[in-house]
Amino acid sequence: PQVFYAFENLTIGEYSVFVQDLNACSISTNTITLTETEEIRVELLDIIDASCFGYSDGSFNVDIDGGLAPFSYTVSSSTGNILIDELYTTETNISLSNIFSDNYLLTFSDFNDCLFELIIPVGSPPEILTNVNIQETSCFSNGDGSIELEVYGGVSPYSILFFNSQDSLLASSIESDYLIIDSLFQGEYIVQV
Repeated sequence: PQVFYAFENLTIGEYSVFVQDLNACSISTNTITLTETEEIRVELLDIIDASCFGYSDGSFNVDIDGGLAPFSYTVSSSTGNILIDELYTTETNISLSNIFSDNYLLTFSDFNDCLFELIIPVGSPPEILTNVNIQETSCFSNGDGSIELEVYGGVSPYSILFFNSQDSLLASSIESDYLIIDSLFQGEYIVQV
């Protein structure tokens, strides 16, 4: 007959099992060593920020080490949208690309339900904004109007291009955050930064 015994709640260490039957026949096992699984941790984290405000060309790659397979994990956005949902896998290299600037939450658990969470911040430059000061023309046909532009945000230096409504370049400022255009007539103009 077979007999089964379970030893529970053992601590880390070395154990020996010695078994003897009714006839005093015995067997002993080699030493059994109980070890603890390695702590779940980040082995590698590469983040590429989005190149411009509002662009979805950011990415990250994270490699998790430790724990006991199989693993389960999710990656979600700050709004709670689940972008990756893996159950019972041995894969610990997690990548996500073509993403917007956000704080992404990685929730990772192993076979023993040991939980690891990591916030992955994918950034981007701030939005490009302008302060505009317009001086209207004094009369309809006078060319005495002006527009003053100050650019901030994004990543400097800036190139500022100023066009009329026929797409003719009237003025430009390269590697600057400031442009003033005077002697303007009433009309529509286009600024490209």
